Amino acid sequence: MSQIVRRNSSQSLWDAVSNYEDEIDWTVSIPAIDEVAEDSTITEANEGEDDDGDFEDQYDNFFARLSQAKPYSQGIYIDPEDDISCLIAEYEEEPIEPTQPAEHTSSIVTKSEDTLVAPEGSDTYAGLGKRNSSASSCVSSRPPKVARFDLPEVESESRPIDKPYYVCQRSLDKWELPFGVLWEINRLVASGKICESDIKVKHLLEIKRLGNNTQAAPLVEKKLTSKNVTEDLGENTKGYDPFAKERESRFPYHELDLEEEQLRLGQKFGCLGFNDNSDWYGGKIHFRARIKDVASQYRYLNLDLAFAYLRMILFTSKYPDFRVTLERAELGPSFRFSRRFGSLFFVRMKLPKKSKHTQHLIQFLLRPFVICGGVYRAFYEKEKTVFFFRTNEIPDGETISGTKFVPGGLSISEFLDFHNPLEINSKQTAAKWASRFALGLSTSAPGLKLEAKNIHEIEDIISAKGEDMTDGSGFINSSALRLLQSKFNWDEWPTAIQCRLGGAKGMLLQHPTDRSDTPQAWLRPSQSKIKYSNIGDDDCRLIIDVLRSCHSRSNCVLGAETIINMAENGVPGKEFKKLLDAGFDRLYSSLTTWEGEDAMYDLWVTTMRVGGVRAARAARAHAGLARVKGYSERDAQDVEDEDGLLDENDEESSVAWWCDEISQQPSSLEETVMRLLDAGFTPDSCPILLEKLSKIIETSILNHGTKYRIEVPMSCMTFIQPAYLPMPDPFGVLEEGQIFYKSARRDLLTPDGLLTDTVLGPVLLTRHPCKLPTDVQKWVAVDCPQLRDQTGIIFFSTKGSRRAADLLGGGDYDGDKGLLIYDPSLVGRFVNADIKYADPRKDIEAEHFSKATTKLHEILATSKPTEENPLALVRALQDYLLGGLRNVSCVGQYSNMHDFATYTMGYRDPETIRLNHMFCLSLDGAKTGLVVNDETLKNDIRKYNHGVMHWKPKDTKKSAFVSEDSGRKITRPSHLPPFIMDNLVRYSEKEAKRLVAKFKQTKVKYKKHILDEDLVAPWREAEELARLRQERGSDLDVRALDEIRKHVERMYEKHRTQVKKHNKPKGTGGASTFTDLPIEVRQNQLRDMSKEFASYPSSKDVLLSEDVLRRLRASYAYLHDYEKNRHREPGFTRFPWDVSMGELCAIKAAAVGRSKTVAAGFYERFFLKGTRR
Repeated sequence: MSQIVRRNSSQSLWDAVSNYEDEIDWTVSIPAIDEVAEDSTITEANEGEDDDGDFEDQYDNFFARLSQAKPYSQGIYIDPEDDISCLIAEYEEEPIEPTQPAEHTSSIVTKSEDTLVAPEGSDTYAGLGKRNSSASSCVSSRPPKVARFDLPEVESESRPIDKPYYVCQRSLDKWELPFGVLWEINRLVASGKICESDIKVKHLLEIKRLGNNTQAAPLVEKKLTSKNVTEDLGENTKGYDPFAKERESRFPYHELDLEEEQLRLGQKFGCLGFNDNSDWYGGKIHFRARIKDVASQYRYLNLDLAFAYLRMILFTSKYPDFRVTLERAELGPSFRFSRRFGSLFFVRMKLPKKSKHTQHLIQFLLRPFVICGGVYRAFYEKEKTVFFFRTNEIPDGETISGTKFVPGGLSISEFLDFHNPLEINSKQTAAKWASRFALGLSTSAPGLKLEAKNIHEIEDIISAKGEDMTDGSGFINSSALRLLQSKFNWDEWPTAIQCRLGGAKGMLLQHPTDRSDTPQAWLRPSQSKIKYSNIGDDDCRLIIDVLRSCHSRSNCVLGAETIINMAENGVPGKEFKKLLDAGFDRLYSSLTTWEGEDAMYDLWVTTMRVGGVRAARAARAHAGLARVKGYSERDAQDVEDEDGLLDENDEESSVAWWCDEISQQPSSLEETVMRLLDAGFTPDSCPILLEKLSKIIETSILNHGTKYRIEVPMSCMTFIQPAYLPMPDPFGVLEEGQIFYKSARRDLLTPDGLLTDTVLGPVLLTRHPCKLPTDVQKWVAVDCPQLRDQTGIIFFSTKGSRRAADLLGGGDYDGDKGLLIYDPSLVGRFVNADIKYADPRKDIEAEHFSKATTKLHEILATSKPTEENPLALVRALQDYLLGGLRNVSCVGQYSNMHDFATYTMGYRDPETIRLNHMFCLSLDGAKTGLVVNDETLKNDIRKYNHGVMHWKPKDTKKSAFVSEDSGRKITRPSHLPPFIMDNLVRYSEKEAKRLVAKFKQTKVKYKKHILDEDLVAPWREAEELARLRQERGSDLDVRALDEIRKHVERMYEKHRTQVKKHNKPKGTGGASTFTDLPIEVRQNQLRDMSKEFASYPSSKDVLLSEDVLRRLRASYAYLHDYEKNRHREPGFTRFPWDVSMGELCAIKAAAVGRSKTVAAGFYERFFLKGTRR
């Protein structure tokens, strides 16, 4: 039998097969092998980890040539990076004896100044035979792209969960390198780009001489791989750096240097943001890692592939093999923990989306991880991301030292107790205690630091039936709000802010009576989630961590759930169709009205609004502060993440859309159209503008139709708060069933077409999610003189038997937003549902849930640390901190099941109502400890889990808790009335297709490509002047133009080749067109092109000024593109615009007249107000 040789492997795989006790059936059928291969392929595809091609293809290729029995070098293709035949030839040929994997040792033997070899006695590479003492610790001199892995490990007495996992085994502590440098080295090793033997002494000396993170970290890969690693933003040449702003928004190492400086100075509060004469704060660097199960990702050389598949049958399906890879450090939103301890103390690991080995994964996560020489331990999990804290522990080979510690650091147990003290909060359930770690991880920014004496306690208002009427709402005085307004420069006065303060969370509303000059805050018991013996013991507990301020929005969109509720409660379907038609009309006319004095200005404004350009620009300019500053906008149907842990992806996505500062071409389609419009181009005369605008129009209309975006002009959305005035004689100023809302602007449309700032009369209130018949309530909006200064907040009454917000899907006042609708056509026919639907039946929780009621004091009593098990308490707590991995959320499934029941059984059917309450109870399960019984879940899935309903959009951001299950066509029973969404979906999609067809017919008359004389004028003028100078005996200008012409034509051909390379039929794999490529890839390729285009000829080559040279290159690029494509459709390419859009726009603006040159910083802050129709 052929021997198995695996990259980065020991003999352990062979040993495992040799010691396999059962008889091996070598006649295993190929179909059986096929099934295993198929399972493996599916698993890898789900987890997005198959970097080495289709394993099944290798299988097919092998058996197709099996009878030929050629050597591997002849019969099987080997990637050059993986070809180690030259090294195999050096080995002494002798039988390989089974060995045990060597125990890790951190000692490194230095053979020479630059060569590191494994310690004496190490058999790490014994699986390949005897080696010379000078042999490299890497199989290949050129390491593989993806690290290959050891045999899957199973927890046993010989490998306990306390055994450290080393990302990089070699210790570099003695070099005292900056953390960013260490992270890069660890990243390269973990990814397989380098082997540890590639880390030469001379390289470390060179890196160390570079100095801090800013200077050294970006060059680590270049030094260790000998590759010319260049920045994707272009070279940082002396003088003006066109990408300086973008580079600054992404570059993490300057921030890391500032943090490390504070740590060196011993300033444990130095990153909190309140140092003298500085508003700087730390905690903005994100260190990310990924965990992959690589059990089936093996390479084989000269193998009997059938045996390879047998190995997969025997081992892969049973035991996972988890490995950790690191990602590049990057800037991102800050959070309390990272500001208090420093960014380097936290690593977040992304887990595989799907894994059959949950218990193995949890056991793996409980191990100490040695990264950059420090020990990291897991302390929290959410949404398949596990957060790790760097402890004061010190690794010692295969163990963690029990006697040596990093001075001044915290152990994992001390860190847990620091945030949520165990003894003081011992009455909490363990599940609720664990959930409170989200407070320290919430995306936030430091607002104000208060004195402990200015943080007051006030009581909640409790109804006669024991209901908390002010749950989650406290006060902050106007003095504090004024300082916050000045610091964050919010567009609106912050009547209320969502924040964290000490162990409290929720909203702080402007105090209606306090006018003192000293910033103060008032907290209620319902806001206090963590108790401290003395809140002033640590500065981070005195700081108001701001998540966001109130910012109202009008003209909101109805979600499917809200539409269904309103239709079931009396609103006629025709009213929704009227709103849908009006929305289509507004969208279509605003994008296709191209004639009139203000037409292009209004088109510019509409494009900006449709593309969310203003928010995107602001988010790019203020990286990590999008949520705090209110730039992250969501529709009414999008769920809000109360912990603020999920918003960072929204903020990070904008970073990829920076403008190409060389060609001046924006990355986003909408910004490109705006750039062309404000340069003086019009869609009826500029084909490239028509093409891009057409894409926006058609996409917007189709999205409007497929998502049936029903806009309600007479609506608004903002935070909800209780109307309560803390006076010597406290009283509620609103009666039960009354609300008050006054906008900070006159932006509320009235039925007669005017604008106002106050809503009066009957209104509908709801919030997301909206599933129960009672989740939309009809109340009355009144004027309240006592609240007129409190703008931008929807106020609810504190009177009655239950909290008003509780009727809206179980809401409270700690940051929930409400949707207020005052359109008479919707409000008039609506009838409130029976209040009985609002509360779950008592038997639901008792019969269908099990509850983790273990209190913290019970764990403290039963899991005391011992000498034999010093981490006993930590392990018991981690069982809850990482419990989300074990208790897989069924929230999305119950949302889908409720939708199915609504459609097939009726909105008010008892079973539909039960499924909704199952959804609600599951939603808060992490805090309440409720877990759906296995039998209940199994039965419900069997009966009701038919995936996502056909009428529910699946691509809205985190909306509606939609599960990823694929849905199938479901038929509405005949005994039920027509379903509102069936009618709306059909009508909306049909109308969208009609409008797209209408636009395409209108567009035909503009499609003829007419040469823009303004753009070719500079080139033609230069040709004429060159001709005149040549007649006078000088051909310098002619030669210069020839040089420019040749360069432009060469770049044109290169551009066409690049685009054609990606233009392949859909379904052939990869991107079908260049536009389908990821934005980062497109950006980098286009930037390389524009950089090369602008680099030649130089002004010295042609004796022309740089300004003239740029203009001539751009003008001829346009002319050449026109001449090459004038007789074929569509008559142009994007080439001239991809490489010189800024110059072409400058030429056009100058030709149009009355143009003005402005700096980009000003331009990006310029916005127009459209003509209101």
